[in-house]
Amino acid sequence: QNSIILRRVLFEAFDSYIILFYLAIYERNIILLRLELAGAFHIDTLRRVFTECVIPYIIKHFKKDPVGASKKDDDMKKETADGRLTSEANLEEYDTFDDYIEILI
Repeated sequence: QNSIILRRVLFEAFDSYIILFYLAIYERNIILLRLELAGAFHIDTLRRVFTECVIPYIIKHFKKDPVGASKKDDDMKKETADGRLTSEANLEEYDTFDDYIEILI
């Protein structure tokens, strides 16, 4: 298990930074290195804004119930803790490994 984790972390790090090392050490082209770093920063910023702001806004916008189709107060009271626990138990397991890689790299 640990060897798989180590290989994946090393691969992700190598895949993320190899172009920067190539431009800095082999090509010795600081202008291209600067452009690559700026591009990576801008792409990462756009990705974060999109995944943290735009997608939740779109989901919230399209998830609105049509008029009269929303649950009534009586229906909300009938929903028990068992129902919530069952629905949460049916969700797929959350994998934190990608979060750790994002923090590390």
